[in-house]
Amino acid sequence: MTSSTGLETPYGNTSYGWIELVNLGNTAVDISGWGLSDNIGRPRKWQFSSGTIEPGEYKLVFASGLLESPTGSGAVHADFRLIALGETVILSNPQGQIQDKLVIPKLEQNNSYGRDFDRGGLFYYEIPTAGASNVTQGFIGYAAKPTISMQGGVYLKPVTVTMSAPEGTRIRYTTDGSDPMHTTGTVYDGPLTVSVTSPLCARDVAPGYKA
Repeated sequence: MTSSTGLETPYGNTSYGWIELVNLGNTAVDISGWGLSDNIGRPRKWQFSSGTIEPGEYKLVFASGLLESPTGSGAVHADFRLIALGETVILSNPQGQIQDKLVIPKLEQNNSYGRDFDRGGLFYYEIPTAGASNVTQGFIGYAAKPTISMQGGVYLKPVTVTMSAPEGTRIRYTTDGSDPMHTTGTVYDGPLTVSVTSPLCARDVAPGYKA
């Protein structure tokens, strides 16, 4: 999670980004001296002073830039922040050897990104679950924005509007001000003639992508 407006976590609502580790093994793992970083040249930029992750446990680390929890809640805080435009997070052992790396793409606010161990692969999540397994199916990316031939504005006569989208996607649009989504709005199949004042809204939609 790189950008939050104040989501629920085991430590209350917070606007900090976070990093989540999970132990998928059958034995506890001592993470004393292990490091987290957003800089591959400094793999132990921040270190766990002590700690253990039990089998099946999710360990939450807030990327707040703070040295300690401001609330005294016992939450773990790393002294660096994550960037919503794109980031790389590195996990290293006490010897500085990189054990895992996650390249995080640009994320919309309150969206998270991570691995789905059941489906296999990396996914985006609209409903992040801090400190727990994701409860919703992730999506594989954000749909591109359609290209519209006309700029918004006032026109004194009817205009013809054309729209285009990348191959493999389709465009849905509305003229009543509502948001078109995967199953709402009209599927675009050719140029539109607009003869009355209308709020034209359009989105690309594709299976597995967020509209």
